[in-house]
Amino acid sequence: MDYSLDYDRMTATIKDVARRSGYSVSAVSQVLNNMAGARLSDTARGKIAKCAARLAYRPHPVALALKRRHGFAVSLILPDLSNPTFLNIAAGAQETLAAQGYEALIQHYGRDPEREMALLKQAVERRVEGVIILAMHEAKYYGQYACRLPLVCLSGLRHGAKDPRLDSVAFDLADGFCKATEYLIELGHTRIGLLNRRFDRLLISRRREGYIKALREHRIKLETDRIWEIDGFGAEAGHAFGRDHPEFMKGLTAILVYNDIMAIGLMKALREAGIKVPEDISIVGCDGIEWGLYSDPPLTTVCLPTWETGRAAAQMVLRRINGEGNEKTGRNIVLPAQLLVRKSSGNCKKTP
Repeated sequence: MDYSLDYDRMTATIKDVARRSGYSVSAVSQVLNNMAGARLSDTARGKIAKCAARLAYRPHPVALALKRRHGFAVSLILPDLSNPTFLNIAAGAQETLAAQGYEALIQHYGRDPEREMALLKQAVERRVEGVIILAMHEAKYYGQYACRLPLVCLSGLRHGAKDPRLDSVAFDLADGFCKATEYLIELGHTRIGLLNRRFDRLLISRRREGYIKALREHRIKLETDRIWEIDGFGAEAGHAFGRDHPEFMKGLTAILVYNDIMAIGLMKALREAGIKVPEDISIVGCDGIEWGLYSDPPLTTVCLPTWETGRAAAQMVLRRINGEGNEKTGRNIVLPAQLLVRKSSGNCKKTP
């Protein structure tokens, strides 16, 4: 299915009128939407109106409905709504947008790339003010949308900043997993495994990158059979892996896990097999979700600043909406991850 945009069939937007008339998006919006309190001369109003007529501008009916119901709207597009990490990102973005009078329209694409692209196309056609998306693709996929409306990518697409139309917010996952691996090494662990996702995406390779860097810096041989990638991402995937692949755990004294939910499922499988955490094996997750505090035992984790990420993304999209700055390159913010030590990790008690 083709989700590319047909520009010839799309009508002009407020941004197009602003560009042609020489006035700001805010000024054009005030005139075309007959907003009270607009401090513009009759000459300016006339020029904007003429440009709009020349470009055949007309308000999109869905956009008008959204504005009447919600005021100005920003689409927040997420992989799913079951993961607490994504919900925390949404909360940070929603609160920041609401403080500036914008409504967050939260949608999810069920980790389906085609659905993701359909929602992006829908956002452009509905003329929302901007989009924040936790992206599945590389940066090049989003350029055609970012040239039509402000768009901020989440998910560690650092090279997206090379495109002047794209802004991005990233977690420093490589540094976070490097620190977690070094922490385990300091506890005496040298046989450390990595349970990752089988999905070709930058966020996943960043985890592996940090893990490998720490091993090399401490001159610990990298054993490829200690890195295992699976299709799932939830507690059931972690539990099923722990139950069905005891050979992976054999000989290991610690495991770094893709996320907290998967780690909690893995720990349940280990308990069922009579393997004690952390006495027999240490477990470290990633995300820093609240559930980890109440797992058995409480989960050591690479804690990600999820709420702050949502806030940063909202601030970036608002900056684009308001036409602030005229950068030749996209902005990229990298937020640090922190290691949160709890009871699921401990000193290595097995002999090397």
